Amino acid sequence: MKRRFFIAFFVLSIYCFGLNSCSKEKDQEVVESKVLLPKRIYSKLWDVTFEYDQKSRLNKTIEVVGSTRNVVEISYPATNEYKVVHYRLQGADTTVIIAAEKNNRIDISGYKSSDGKKMKTSDRCYLLDSQNRVEEYQNGNETVSYSYDEKGNIESRGTKTYTYDNKKGIFSNVKTPQWILTDELVFDQMSDPLFFVNNVRRVKQNKKDWVEYMYSGYTDDHPTVIQIKDSDTGNELLQVTIEYISQQDMN
Repeated sequence: MKRRFFIAFFVLSIYCFGLNSCSKEKDQEVVESKVLLPKRIYSKLWDVTFEYDQKSRLNKTIEVVGSTRNVVEISYPATNEYKVVHYRLQGADTTVIIAAEKNNRIDISGYKSSDGKKMKTSDRCYLLDSQNRVEEYQNGNETVSYSYDEKGNIESRGTKTYTYDNKKGIFSNVKTPQWILTDELVFDQMSDPLFFVNNVRRVKQNKKDWVEYMYSGYTDDHPTVIQIKDSDTGNELLQVTIEYISQQDMN
């Protein structure tokens, strides 16, 4: 009799556990976080808006700084080449960047239409690691090395070192190749600091505290407000606001 009771209790327990698991799965589906991409990032000094393709890659940014309006257009051909066009609407200054990827190396060439100056392929290049992250940047005689923490955040870049929070990075869902997001000619205002995995909390220059970042107003674990402070004085240098678009709303 006792044996039958324990068998019945065991079967009933499995059944209830199964119902509970299914219920939890359904609840998880209901509260599933959205995949957010930054749509607009702005401060009192500058304003940048972002547009994406269906693969969540940046294909256009519009940056307004004072009376200057800069537009960057990025195309992703089927071959291992990228084309980036950076031009100012108020002037004739246009920079075209053609980047060819081969054997974990990005070679860059380009020209400025305002003066016709050409850039040689050997002037600028990125060396990538096995995960397609920037390992080294070369610009003529200048070499900048990168290192990463265990989560994949950029831990150091040249003489700068970074520490991070544990929240979702502002650009963590953006699928644009990393080297494009770190290239100052392409991505001027937001190329430093970096928000690819988590968000930068503190930046040190030559091992000395330089800038601190405080975040608030979270939506789906992504910050909507950044306070940038001087690490020495604690004075606010700039407040930045982030607006997002859901990847689901783009489809």
